[in-house]
Amino acid sequence: PVEAAKLNFSGRCDLLGTQLQFQVQDVIADTSLRPARAQTLIAAGDVPLLLVNKVGRGAAVHLNGSFAILGERGRPGSDAARGLVDALLARAGVALGKGGRGPEG
Repeated sequence: PVEAAKLNFSGRCDLLGTQLQFQVQDVIADTSLRPARAQTLIAAGDVPLLLVNKVGRGAAVHLNGSFAILGERGRPGSDAARGLVDALLARAGVALGKGGRGPEG
């Protein structure tokens, strides 16, 4: 069973060669998640939030949480959460076109 909790976290990490600095509030995460082989890069206490597992020449990235705040501009933590997702997409080679985030860009 999933055990969800609303968490706040901040810090910095190296995500596959990209330096991230973040402060995010109110992320709903599964507190029962325990990684078997993946490396935890970001955690709130003992709850892993960003995990990476190297696979072949690439990597699998797991975000343990609901990042609903991405659509709430101006809310504390929304820019940091957006930056985290942007860094993940950039590292994967995904480029968003102008206006890629809806009517406000």
